[in-house]
Amino acid sequence: MDETVRTRKHFQQNIHHEKDCFSATERGAFLLADLDTALLELHRRFPHASLILEDRFGVAVRTIGKFELEGVSGCEWGVAPLLLNGREFGQIRYIGELGHLSRADIGPLVLSLRELEHWAQTEGERRGEKVQKLLAEGMTPEVIRLLSLCGLGEHEGYTLVALELASPTDKFLYMDLLREFMLARMWGYQASFAFVAYRLGGLLGVFPGADEPYWHAKLEEWVAQWNQYLSSLESGSSMEIRACLSSVDSLKHLDSGVRQVDTIMQFAARWNLLGLIRPRVSHTLTYMLSNLSEAKVFELVHRTLGPILVPEHMDLLHTLRVYLFLDQNVTEAAKSLYIHRNTLLYRIRHIEELLGIKLRNTAELSTVWSALEGLDLLELSGFDFFH
Repeated sequence: MDETVRTRKHFQQNIHHEKDCFSATERGAFLLADLDTALLELHRRFPHASLILEDRFGVAVRTIGKFELEGVSGCEWGVAPLLLNGREFGQIRYIGELGHLSRADIGPLVLSLRELEHWAQTEGERRGEKVQKLLAEGMTPEVIRLLSLCGLGEHEGYTLVALELASPTDKFLYMDLLREFMLARMWGYQASFAFVAYRLGGLLGVFPGADEPYWHAKLEEWVAQWNQYLSSLESGSSMEIRACLSSVDSLKHLDSGVRQVDTIMQFAARWNLLGLIRPRVSHTLTYMLSNLSEAKVFELVHRTLGPILVPEHMDLLHTLRVYLFLDQNVTEAAKSLYIHRNTLLYRIRHIEELLGIKLRNTAELSTVWSALEGLDLLELSGFDFFH
């Protein structure tokens, strides 16, 4: 009897969830149509103007007019802010004649934009819940069905894009601002809502197709836009961000892809890496090390890194990890470590002397990298070399 009741409740919950998903999709379509209507009404009032409606973060929401955007780059744009009750909710860029915008002109646009933002945030939270369920249960048939209801069907590969605030003190104070800023860019106010999920401290996008170069360029663009936006706020708080991307070849491997992204971001947070973090994890190497006994992994780590696995050389171990993780880029590593590049070069020479290696030697570099991954595995299992 108890099993029957549980099955019935589970079925009712699924039906309720499906209705919510369809209702949310219809709500989004209605709000977009409402926005299009409001902009069309404005264009009817000023038929000789070509308009671009932008939200408060500078994302182009809609365009209307006779021009092709590529053909007007040399023209002079006018800008009309969407001001209501002393607050700016976006702006209209225009070419041509645009007279005075009354409250009756601005009100419907502002209302539609605000409702769309709230709707999109709710959808981000909804997808965040599905990601948490995915991590807890794996790619079960139920999880796959729930993801499908949120617009994530079967495709030939996926690209995962994650962003979060890097500042430990301001992380949750400004988390919503980052989410709203990036959500608008990831979604782009399209009729089909992308799979963008809220995650701890930021957000995660899962996009069809394993096109990492394209998303790498998009991430760099978004990070630059965020930094430019911050400069306009004149805020004294540090709100730098970190971002990473990964890819999986099929939906059934999505849970491992999400875990890889989480691992990369945790590593970046641990070593204070900022900006776009490039994955340096070898799944094959990790698999091989995971199948060795703890004693064998310890032997590899101690034999390779032993001289710097002492408390007085923790800074050297930290330096080595960051330096190799950043592909031996001296400038980027020095920046992440907050030291002068000459100091970094001195530390690298000291490390090579202590370990008796040359990092320019491919075989020795491979051994060191394997030992660092082995050290990470041991630390994850609770082993502490420094005590």
